[in-house]
Amino acid sequence: MGDAARVGGSRAEHWTSATEQPRVAVANLLAGRTAENLRSVPYFWSDQYGARIQFAGRHRDGDTVRITEGGLSDGAPAEGGFLALYERDGRTTAVLSVDHPRPFMRARRELARGEGPVRFRVR
Repeated sequence: MGDAARVGGSRAEHWTSATEQPRVAVANLLAGRTAENLRSVPYFWSDQYGARIQFAGRHRDGDTVRITEGGLSDGAPAEGGFLALYERDGRTTAVLSVDHPRPFMRARRELARGEGPVRFRVR
């Protein structure tokens, strides 16, 4: 069983969402009104069969998926995994990683800033 929290009508399947909400709730309580809204990026990770899978953002059908680091081999993650960006209308909407935790965390931070495409060198 996993952790879940509802933020802005969306179900967030990771404990990080639940830990981000109290700060905003207390700020609003002390202000006596909605002074702040939580605008976190949905995120989860899981270890499966020796691989670390991480995902952040909101993707939709039709988003373009671009592998920016690592690759696939016969439809599975290549040795060393990969990092993929989901893009729509010139903006990064989500990031997926298999065994690429450091590049994933950089991409997740950029995604949270929401300033356009996440920039990575294609290797």
